[in-house]
Amino acid sequence: MEKLLQEALAMLEDDDQLLDAARRFVDQHPGLYRQILEKGFASGENDRYFQIGMEALEKISDSDIIRSEIALLAARYADRMGNGAALEYCWLEAFRSNTSVANYMRLRFMAKNWSQYEKQVMQIYSEEYERTKARNKEYQIYYDWSTKRENSLHNTAYCAILFWEGAFDSVFKYGMSAKKALGWSSTFMKEGLALFLLLLYNGNVLPKGLSAMPERTVMACGFHAEAYLNGVEMDVDKNDQDFFWDLFCKWKTEVDVSEKEAARWMGKIEQLISMRVAGIMEANRRNYYGECAAFIAAFGEVRESQGIWNARAAVMDGYKTAYPRRRAFHQELRAYGMMK
Repeated sequence: MEKLLQEALAMLEDDDQLLDAARRFVDQHPGLYRQILEKGFASGENDRYFQIGMEALEKISDSDIIRSEIALLAARYADRMGNGAALEYCWLEAFRSNTSVANYMRLRFMAKNWSQYEKQVMQIYSEEYERTKARNKEYQIYYDWSTKRENSLHNTAYCAILFWEGAFDSVFKYGMSAKKALGWSSTFMKEGLALFLLLLYNGNVLPKGLSAMPERTVMACGFHAEAYLNGVEMDVDKNDQDFFWDLFCKWKTEVDVSEKEAARWMGKIEQLISMRVAGIMEANRRNYYGECAAFIAAFGEVRESQGIWNARAAVMDGYKTAYPRRRAFHQELRAYGMMK
């Protein structure tokens, strides 16, 4: 039945007929509104299709992810019209229905006055995180066009948003409190280390160890430049890592970290890296040697940027001395700058 309906609707040439079908079947097939908006870009009727998008946002449940996709399509029409208020409204509604890192960052960095959205955005992600925990469901990546997909906010994305919000102690509490050295892949541990190392680094040009950190955070947060620019008439001109780092540097100028806080966080990071390396060595997980070497190098590079001379070499030499027989580990350390 689903396939037959999809084929029948695909044959409709008249937008009015398709719109009528979208209105009649909105509860079962909200994706029809998306289909209409996608077809309308070549028409030049930006205001008409924007209004259809606004109608869809009213009719479709806030918790349905397809509502977010429709909001971003409507945002493109608003952008074409030069309607900044409508554009930002669509970005907000996209975040409400798909509380993702990319949807957060778009509003956070592209809105003209972020402060007017801060309280509402905090309410959205806080409530969605609690709802997701209560449902305890896995986020569905693969879906049929007609399937309703429910918004969710799991721990990795939640902690990433908390980091951008400047709730740093909460990030340590909810995402970086593992007591064991292994099993980090399903947590925010590695991503949190990468983000804090980038935050605490005093510089804009990333040395070898730190240059591995943006890729890790991009992958963990599900951040892609193309997704970030979805909902605006703009082309992607950088890869994901460079795009992310530019945004990060812009954000860092607004963050005030005291020397006391920096020292406290560096102490925690040092302990976590040491615990991780020890666990990897004890379990003979050679495939994680490169990852460990990157964190070790990055930690030393941050210390050097904070004024400690030759810190990277000292940190790396310390780990080499601690594990003298691990030649494969030494090789990975050399790949990140160890001289001997």
